Amino acid sequence: LAASVTLGMVALTSLPWYAAQLMPDVWLPAGAVALYLLAFRTGAFRAWERWLLGFIVAFAIAGHMATLAVMMGLLAALLFWFLVAGRWISPRPALRNPTLAVMAGVLLILTGNLLIAGRFTFTPGGENFLFGRLVQTGIAKRYLADHCPDPKLRVCSFQNLPDKGDDWLWDETSPLWR
Repeated sequence: LAASVTLGMVALTSLPWYAAQLMPDVWLPAGAVALYLLAFRTGAFRAWERWLLGFIVAFAIAGHMATLAVMMGLLAALLFWFLVAGRWISPRPALRNPTLAVMAGVLLILTGNLLIAGRFTFTPGGENFLFGRLVQTGIAKRYLADHCPDPKLRVCSFQNLPDKGDDWLWDETSPLWR
């Protein structure tokens, strides 16, 4: 019955599209729970299980840059909790394993981008999304109209920009792809 319902949802709804759009973010809850377990329940796990929890945190961070921001915020909250927990009747979080897991996630992002894009950076294509926004608002076309022809600006040869930022980013005839 469950398989039939699942197949029906896949065939008759937009569920596959939403799942594809949200896929990188799906690891955030798992990463947050793993970070909690590393901070407050680390003694309940064997060494290989702690490694697995750390890998889950690192993998979640590598899946989406917003997850890195959330994990850094959670680490800051854990540090604050650690500093003031002595005044409260509550357990103090362990900081070493959660910090190592987040650092591993950062290293995984940087290494993955080095292997994929050839650059040891957080967002190797981020400037293209920014320029797509400039295309979408019309700022890029106005700039080119005001400053071209200028031999110093290589972008002057692409004055025929698309009207939409999505077309700049994803259309195969876009100057970005040329």
